[in-house]
Parts: sequence; C-alpha cells; structure tokens
Amino acid sequence: MTPIFLSALIMAVAIAAFLLFELLYNLHRQKKMEKLQAALDKKTARSGLTISKQQLLGDRIIGFDERKNKVLFLQLAGKKTDRTLIDLDTIRICKVDKTYTSFWHGREKGGVLVQTISLQFTYKNGSAPLLLPFYLNTVDQVFEIKDRDKQATEWQMLLSSRLKHNTITMAAHKKYPGERLLVA
Repeated sequence: MTPIFLSALIMAVAIAAFLLFELLYNLHRQKKMEKLQAALDKKTARSGLTISKQQLLGDRIIGFDERKNKVLFLQLAGKKTDRTLIDLDTIRICKVDKTYTSFWHGREKGGVLVQTISLQFTYKNGSAPLLLPFYLNTVDQVFEIKDRDKQATEWQMLLSSRLKHNTITMAAHKKYPGERLLVA
C-alpha cells in the first residue's frame, strides 16, 4: 500500500466513524424528544390542559396552558419521567436563577463556570421556592449555556407577565365597597 492510499483509507475510516457517532447521537436525541412529547401529551390529556406554548430543553420539556394559567414541566430521569405542574395563580414571583462554581489554575482562581440555569418560582403562601432546571452542567453540554439562558429569560418574561395579569385582574375585582384600585 502506498502512503497516500493508507492516509486516504485512515481518513475515510475516521470520517465514517464520526458520521456513525453523529447518526447514533441524533437517533438517541430523537427518541428522547419523542418520549418527552408523548409524556407531555399524556399528562395534558389526563389533566385537561391545552398547551399553547412548549419548548424542548434537552431531556426536559416545558409547556404552558394560557387558558388555565398553568405550567407543566417534565424531566427524564432514567426510564421514568418526573412531572411538575405549577398553578401560576399561587405564584408571587418568577425569576431566572443561576448558580456558579469556581475553577482554579493551580493555586489561583481561574474564574467561574455556570453550574445551573433555572426558573425559580416563589409561592404566595411562603412555601419553599421551586426550581425548574433549564441547564445543568452535569447533564447538558457547555455550548448550550447561551441558548438555555435565553430560553429561561423568555419563559421568565412570559410567565411573569401572566403573574402581573393575575394581579391586575384580581385587583380589578374589588372585594370591599369603597375600595380603590391603585395601579403604579
């Protein structure tokens, strides 16, 4: 075998291996997506929800029922799917929460890395806040941070606007005679 032929053969095998890996990864991702979508459809049918907006977040999916003002969040946990249903009428604040971890170069601090990006829901009744993870550094790829941060911010803006809508709607229905509506 000539060196040129051998080099071409090695290159062809490397490209084929890469393409096979990419194909298997995409098939795995597609299966995950289908499983999450099926679980979302099943849960919405069981709960009587109508999802008006949804978004896939790796091995998680979030959906919003605008009519009932509820958020449904599903997360794959092995072969099981964890479900969280949030009634926005019970939520006081929705915000993006990020956690960081430091990294070191020898004895010097090199900087910080994003550990998690989550939506944090604070309940009106004072219960412990609920976190819905959009990015987990133990599960998700580093290159997904920017997109997940943007997605979390978009969901926070959407859901917070629904919280404000609830406050204004509740305030518009006066409970006491002579009560005045104060809107800033």
